[in-house]
Amino acid sequence: MNEIWRWPWRWLATAALLCGSLPAAALTALELPPDFTRLDARSSLEMLVDESRLLTLAEVRRRDASFKATQRTRFPVQRAAVWTRLALHNPSPEKRSVLLMNPSPYVYQIDIHLLRQGGEVESYALGRHRPREPRTLSHRYDVQPIALGAGEQVLIYTRHYSERAMEIDSHLYTPNSFLRFAQRDASIWGIFTGLVAALVLYNLIAGFALRQRVFLFYVLHASTLYAFTLTMHGVDILVLARPLFSTLMPDTAALLGSLTAVTEARISRLMLMLVTITAALFGNAFFDLKHRSPGVARLLQGWIALALTIMLTEVAAAFWPALDVIGPAMAYLLLFFLLFWLAVAIHAAVQRFAGWSYYLAGTGSFILLALLQDAEWFGLELGIPEFTSVYGTPIGLTLELSFLSLGLGQRIRRLAAEHDASERLLIAQSKFISVGQMLSGVVHQLKRPVIYAGTQLMKLESLMDRPLAERERELPKALAAMRQTIDFMDKTIVDIYRFYSDDKSQQDFYPAEQIEHVVSMLTPMTTGSALRIERRLLPDLVLHGYANAFAHAMMIVLENATQVLKERKVAAPLITVTMSATGHQLLLTITDNGGGIRAEHLERLFELYARPSSHSGLGFGLVLASRMITERLHGSIGARNVAGGAEFTIRLPLTGAEPEQKIN
Repeated sequence: MNEIWRWPWRWLATAALLCGSLPAAALTALELPPDFTRLDARSSLEMLVDESRLLTLAEVRRRDASFKATQRTRFPVQRAAVWTRLALHNPSPEKRSVLLMNPSPYVYQIDIHLLRQGGEVESYALGRHRPREPRTLSHRYDVQPIALGAGEQVLIYTRHYSERAMEIDSHLYTPNSFLRFAQRDASIWGIFTGLVAALVLYNLIAGFALRQRVFLFYVLHASTLYAFTLTMHGVDILVLARPLFSTLMPDTAALLGSLTAVTEARISRLMLMLVTITAALFGNAFFDLKHRSPGVARLLQGWIALALTIMLTEVAAAFWPALDVIGPAMAYLLLFFLLFWLAVAIHAAVQRFAGWSYYLAGTGSFILLALLQDAEWFGLELGIPEFTSVYGTPIGLTLELSFLSLGLGQRIRRLAAEHDASERLLIAQSKFISVGQMLSGVVHQLKRPVIYAGTQLMKLESLMDRPLAERERELPKALAAMRQTIDFMDKTIVDIYRFYSDDKSQQDFYPAEQIEHVVSMLTPMTTGSALRIERRLLPDLVLHGYANAFAHAMMIVLENATQVLKERKVAAPLITVTMSATGHQLLLTITDNGGGIRAEHLERLFELYARPSSHSGLGFGLVLASRMITERLHGSIGARNVAGGAEFTIRLPLTGAEPEQKIN
């Protein structure tokens, strides 16, 4: 019976307390200016820290004398709840509607109790752990509309509770001004998201194209850092994932919803650990620390192991609260990570690793802006601009990802330079291989004129003892023969020099002349055989480009055809080179009667290492020929089998050519 009567007495006591005078302690009301759009109520707030987190509104009202003027608005991770009270007065003779907003978008629980002069109490439950009403404009803030009558004064008690660092503040907006604020905030985050998505997509494509894992580590780091930034600014990753899961996998979505209450308080800490892991992986791959600085690489491996241990502890603490030791140290753990990250960047700068300037600029920008934004968590009052305070981290993230992407761009340029050097080495090797194959023939070709010159020299010596009339008759003949022999040897040497020298610049050249030079160089290889090389050329046609690249490509194709005809011992070997010009294109066809190319080789003829090395006629020289024609001459090359043999087709861009020129 006593228990039955106890509750009514408590209810009457609470009602009497709430119906008393507006506040028990002196509290100056915040006047609403007649034409305000945004009003910062921080200076009018009073605070009370609830260490037990159990105080009710009635108990807080009994402790009105314990409220103190606001001295700080940001609190690090703690287990206490913070109460604020604010008196709000509408001096206007008309009704007014205002929006009460907490600018901190990641407070878990916000309980607003509105006490009107007539004794009515209106209570509202907001916060990230509370369901939100449908909104006409999506935004990330907790906002409560308050209607004030003419001359009305209300007292607002607000309870804030979060398991992470939080900001205790109150801003007042008119509906239109808040709409503009929310639209601007959404636009800024949209720009930020678009920039991050573009950088991630670009480096993802580059990673797959170049098969470089550092680009994939960049994508992982950018994605986790972006997700962490969202969680730190009031965007719940699980909330974003629910629509996708409910559409694709309804059962999984239900499981996700059941786990949200358990894991949501730990999402930001888990995301921070993922960021540290991907940052370590990216830094290790970006600077190749395993080979350049093994000590730092081992330190990063230890950091990854520590982060994984913390993640496992966080997951276990969701089921065994006694293991929850990371939450209170979250802010200091973040500070330690930022300083450790900066130390790695400084080490790379001291060692002058490739890309250190971009890495230091990127990480330095993010760390500086993150520390400026969160300086007040550590008791530092820097007076930074409000825009930097709100958007410092996303701006820093965008700068960091941009600088790191520039560093990867430098890596691409370095890889391209190495690729060009390797290609030049392959071309040089191909030329030396050609030298080896033609050396015996060239020696034989030069041997005969040397012997002939020696014979003419002996003839000159014998003329010294002959009569003057005979000397005058025979001497010019001998000198002319020797001059012809020397010219032949000089031409052979010049042809070889021109072929093996590098092109310094593009120039106008006659492709028919280059083909003739190549055929003359191949003559020693065909000595003693029945091979014929027929040419149907356009001697007056001019190309602009790298002459030696054209000659080298023709040498490779003709040399391959010569080798195939020799290996297959064709009875009447024949190679036909035909040149024609159609419109703005030069068409070259090289046809042989060597029996053609095997079908399994034809499809991948111009791919590196796609053919068996035992087939000397289809070596990697064709790959070089293809690259020189496509990359240096901006043309194309193809091959097919025709009646009795193979046909190579080369197409090159031609300017100033007469249409439909063709040799029949």
